[in-house]
Amino acid sequence: MSEHDSAKDLVRRLKRGPDEASVGALLEQFGPRLFGAAMGLCGNAADAEDLVITTLQKAVHHIAEFRQESSLFTWLYGILYNHHLMLRRKYARSRMVYVDQLPETADESVAHPLEGIAASERAQELLAAIERLPEAMQDVVRLRYFGEMKIAEIAKSLKIPGGTVKSRLFNALSQLKNLLSNTSN
Repeated sequence: MSEHDSAKDLVRRLKRGPDEASVGALLEQFGPRLFGAAMGLCGNAADAEDLVITTLQKAVHHIAEFRQESSLFTWLYGILYNHHLMLRRKYARSRMVYVDQLPETADESVAHPLEGIAASERAQELLAAIERLPEAMQDVVRLRYFGEMKIAEIAKSLKIPGGTVKSRLFNALSQLKNLLSNTSN
């Protein structure tokens, strides 16, 4: 069964009434991609996990609204992205500043702990560079590389032509290359 067919079957099962098996299948099939997308938006695992859980809860609750005009992942990503924007606006209005951050733990599979720290620092540099791009470019970069969406899916999701997506990606990657080369010097 293809991914498209299994997603259609999953939607059918969820629309009949979500049960533990169908919700588990939704999490298993789309959780990792949504988590990758959420990491690109949030920049840390804890917030990304919260965002994915909230997204899946909203999706299950509103599955009747899914009209299957796009792929299930595109619809899920839309929920994830819109919820993230809502949270950003909410926290931008509040003047609360979080200063207590736990350090990232090194991945046990990494040969030397300093390698894990270096990789984490590079990831943070990349996320910071993405934040410096214009918002339209940030959107296509996040959808393409963190959301693992195809050009056509991005175009449909953002309601822009595929050529515009390609142009924004090309320009964004060029700007990221310059930004990252300036930070490594």
